[in-house]
Amino acid sequence: MAENFADMLIVGDKSNSLGKVSEVIEHILHDPERLEELYSCLFNEDARVRMRAADALEKICRQHSDWLEAFIDRFPNDLATSTRHL
Repeated sequence: MAENFADMLIVGDKSNSLGKVSEVIEHILHDPERLEELYSCLFNEDARVRMRAADALEKICRQHSDWLEAFIDRFPNDLATSTRHL
């Protein structure tokens, strides 16, 4: 089974480190159905996971903006109801 994205994104002790963002991006590029898992990382309890998930999504959007269309309408509500801060 593939590694959990939240576990991959939490790796690294510096908050400004990219951790395994590039590996997560590669997973998504090969299996876009896992994009939902990455999106959910935006609301993870760990700020490093949230920051790195946002970075990964932004980089994926540069290549495949159409992949994120499913999240456009959801994002404002998900963000407004989240107890986490991006």
